[in-house]
This record gives sequence, structure tokens and C-alpha cells, in this order.
Amino acid sequence: MSKLQRSFLKYIKRKPSFKDIMLCSALLLLEFALLQFSKKFLDESLSAYGTMASLGIVILVGIVVLRKK
Repeated sequence: MSKLQRSFLKYIKRKPSFKDIMLCSALLLLEFALLQFSKKFLDESLSAYGTMASLGIVILVGIVVLRKK
């Protein structure tokens, strides 16, 4: 097992902190806001792309926050 896999397993097994819970909540609220924004301003034909873009933005924000942690 590689060092990365071991550190990932340690991260999964630990109890989530208050900061982790708040981060997940903030990312979930960001996702809902971006989905509503894409539904409101994009046509029906483009709403799927707006959904994928908003999911990508939320994933990238999560990665950046976890890397800085």
C-alpha cells in the first residue's frame, strides 16, 4: 500500500471535525446556488452544461480548500 493510500485511509477513519462539517455545508449551499443560477439564466438545452459546470466548480473549490488545510 502506498503512502498516499495510507494517509487517505487515516483521513477517512478519523472523526470529522467541526471545520469539515462546515466546509461540507458551505460547499452544498454553493452547489444549490449555482444550480439555481444555471436554471434561471440558461436555456433548457444548456442547463445540463450549467449543472456540470457548477459541479466542477464545487469540486475544484473543495480540492483547493483541502490542499490549503
